[in-house]
Amino acid sequence: MESLSLEWSFSLNRAVGAANLCDADRSAIFYVSAHAAVIHDLTTHKQTTLSAHANKIVAAKASADKKVVLTADAGPESILVAWDTHTAQPIATVVKPHAQGVAALDISADARFVVTLSDGSAPQELSLWSLVDGESELLLLHSVQVGTVDEPAERQLSVRFDPASPQSIVSNGAALVIFWDWDVESLTYYAPPLAERSTHMQVGQLTSSVFVPGTTRAASATADGHVLVWEHGASSDSAADEVRPARR
Repeated sequence: MESLSLEWSFSLNRAVGAANLCDADRSAIFYVSAHAAVIHDLTTHKQTTLSAHANKIVAAKASADKKVVLTADAGPESILVAWDTHTAQPIATVVKPHAQGVAALDISADARFVVTLSDGSAPQELSLWSLVDGESELLLLHSVQVGTVDEPAERQLSVRFDPASPQSIVSNGAALVIFWDWDVESLTYYAPPLAERSTHMQVGQLTSSVFVPGTTRAASATADGHVLVWEHGASSDSAADEVRPARR
């Protein structure tokens, strides 16, 4: 008996989103549909399926140069895969990147590094990986628990690299923003206070955070339509003074 193969996808996972892969050589978009990812050619209307996951894909991201896409799932036998968008073949794969899979991820602007947040009920982890040319696996550089063993931090839902420097990362949960800075030897973090006395307003549930290109600032969006802007210093030597709400 032959196994079933996906011929066409009529839907996409809105929670994961889609990516524009259009460049000088092609017109295409990338999106996720259940256990598979799809590269849809807008000119020929041909779909190329990226199939490798045993569970529903819950996180995906395209590189800035549109040559690489990442897909990850959560659950038993979870995997993290980096794909070549032109050949639709895996570049590198990590089996069980976290004990219960991946909740969120990002790829650096230079497509050299990947950051993941773990899923599941266990204390959450943030892991940093290196995507090395010619290697079939992503090299793990750092993996740390979010918070401490005695006091795990709030579950983080979103994670992003600074487009100007992959050594800076920002993540957030519903009410906690964490700034991460790393080098080859260490990964440090600072979680600035988020209270009415520091923001001069009642802050709604946070949805996502990003660095603002060309500045030393980051922005966090809230479910009630506000945006918090953070001032983030160039180093982590005195993080408590360097990361603070700048305005709303």
